[in-house]
Amino acid sequence: DIGSPLVPFVGAAAGVQYSKIDIDGLGSDSETGLMGEAQLGAKAFIANNIAITMYGFFEFSNAEIYSNKRELGKTDFGLRVGMNSYF
Repeated sequence: DIGSPLVPFVGAAAGVQYSKIDIDGLGSDSETGLMGEAQLGAKAFIANNIAITMYGFFEFSNAEIYSNKRELGKTDFGLRVGMNSYF
């Protein structure tokens, strides 16, 4: 407990990801690859056991699994917002 309702964090994830995309006029493509993710964000506790979470992420893969306009790429980034419940 840090005594604040706002808790910053740094996170990481790893896994296997499958992607299939259909591109109008160009057909479809699919790939499976290993992926990693770096995260930087904060949790805002609205109760002792409930937090709103927001973080930026950067994902990377050894295969072209991320949709980037009209093609697949090896990286992706964005912002995620969610809610966590703790028991």
